[in-house]
Amino acid sequence: MIPGLKDGEFTIQKYCLSVLNYEIAFFVTHKVKQKNFSSFKLNAFVQSSENFTGIDYRSYNQACLYYSMAAYKNIPLEQQGLLNKGKWGKPVLLSPNIEFFFNVSHSKSVFSVAFSKQCDIGLDIESLYRVVPNGLRNTAYTEQERLYIGSKGNHNHEFLRYWSAKEAVLKCAGYGLTESIKNIHLMPYRNGSMLAYFQSENLNNKQYYFLVPTPLIAGAFGFIAVPINAEQWLVNRVCNTQGYDYKWELE
Repeated sequence: MIPGLKDGEFTIQKYCLSVLNYEIAFFVTHKVKQKNFSSFKLNAFVQSSENFTGIDYRSYNQACLYYSMAAYKNIPLEQQGLLNKGKWGKPVLLSPNIEFFFNVSHSKSVFSVAFSKQCDIGLDIESLYRVVPNGLRNTAYTEQERLYIGSKGNHNHEFLRYWSAKEAVLKCAGYGLTESIKNIHLMPYRNGSMLAYFQSENLNNKQYYFLVPTPLIAGAFGFIAVPINAEQWLVNRVCNTQGYDYKWELE
């Protein structure tokens, strides 16, 4: 269990899938008795199990992350390394013992973390009940995306899906919202998945991604982004025949 939390105060689930020869693990913690998580503050965590005595809301998200890492790779807390931020604010672990990639996201009472051994990874989850403001609809989406979303019945839900997919791509690339989210171009694919390319303001070449929708947990949903090469992106965009089959398995 997560130190500092009692039975009945939270649920934690682990999902796994294989796609593109990548093995992805997705941990979701749902805190039942607190309405919202605190912000993910890297500097609030002091690496000690004693830090979790009682409930320290400043470090609750960090506690969930470290617990998930322990469950993912059986790495004791004292060997997990300290959290830091990359150049653009992406969380990283300062430890030579860590040989995997991860990314985190939270929405209201749900905290999630995705792991991959083979590639960098981006994760974003959103509340189903979040309302996308009109100003954001006009600035975050391309004209083609707005037209596609407008053809769907539930406009707000589709705007949320596209927002979550774009943010997952930015987080996989390591930029977060330091880049314009409009620079990401999305194409709906199969079974709720998407293909994307990203023309960064800091890079000359396009970057390509495949996006897998996360399981729906406690009113939260989102996407996990993994990189693909230009050939994979082109073949699937044009032919739509080499499907990236995936299926989440609850462990």
